[in-house]
Amino acid sequence: MIRVGILGASGYTGYELVRLLRAHPKVHLTALGAHSKAGQHFKDIFDGAATWDELPILQTTQEIDFKALDLVFCALPHGQSAHAVKNLMDQTDLRLIIDLSNDHRLHDYSGYDGLPQGHPYPEIAQQAVYGLSEWYFKQISTARLIANPGCYPTSILLPLLPLLSAGLIDPDHIIANSASGTSGAGRGASVRLLHAEVSESFYAYGLGTHRHSLEIQEQINKAALSTPQRRAVFNPHLLPISRGILSTLTLELKDADPDKAQEALEQAYAQAPFVHVAPLGQTITTKSVRGTNVCRIALHPAVNANQIVITSAIDNLLKGAAGQAVQNMNLALGFEEGLGLINQTVLQP
Repeated sequence: MIRVGILGASGYTGYELVRLLRAHPKVHLTALGAHSKAGQHFKDIFDGAATWDELPILQTTQEIDFKALDLVFCALPHGQSAHAVKNLMDQTDLRLIIDLSNDHRLHDYSGYDGLPQGHPYPEIAQQAVYGLSEWYFKQISTARLIANPGCYPTSILLPLLPLLSAGLIDPDHIIANSASGTSGAGRGASVRLLHAEVSESFYAYGLGTHRHSLEIQEQINKAALSTPQRRAVFNPHLLPISRGILSTLTLELKDADPDKAQEALEQAYAQAPFVHVAPLGQTITTKSVRGTNVCRIALHPAVNANQIVITSAIDNLLKGAAGQAVQNMNLALGFEEGLGLINQTVLQP
């Protein structure tokens, strides 16, 4: 049994990690960190955990005995994880650290305002393996530090990378319009996330400034067969739903055959248990992946002969966060990739 700790267990992602890991056949949940809730029981802060009596009491990071752990999931806020991970790397013998924040996803932090002075520990950031499971599984299998991807980037990169790697699309003409449920903003109190503000409304935010823009572009640059001269356009939106992301990508083909793009997607994910490529032109919804670790992708021929439109849907708390983190744990520790994930069912109303 792998002895696991979670830092930041009192957030939405922390809850999903606990929910998945307490049922994982190879995991013993040994420590749960939640500084503001230290001393409380997990079941007292989440209604859904009312019967989870076996869980340990919440602790501060300073109270956790890291010598008793093999693995730590770090679900702390952006900007805090960098310091926590540095201490874990230097002061513990942990077999694996999986960081779910943005603090280790980039190799170049020069333009990132979440760490305005640059990364405080660039040597640590350089060691991190980007945890997009279907694309970096070889590196993940030998990693000590995994940077779990952002939710928006996961929904965008999974359909993009096969087409970029095959040289089928122009990397200078990528537009991604993505809409997320409110849980993507975390569990902290915020006026803009009140029900009265969000309900019956829909709006764009962070245009040109969202932290995920750099993450998306860095991965595009790695996959493109030629160096892009223009940055991808990423437009995030807030949906009046609790969970789910739908991304709509407008792409320019290098030839006018969408069937080649469809074939490239199908071939790339033929053996991927958590990526489903729908038949050409099929409509997909956030409801179809809610409560699962699945990304669904659908390609649509566009009005212009040299364009295609791709839609992709994920659950932002699972494939966009906790589910992919568990998938990465399985890959890194040599477990079956879908262990603890494969039998999830879609959450219907």
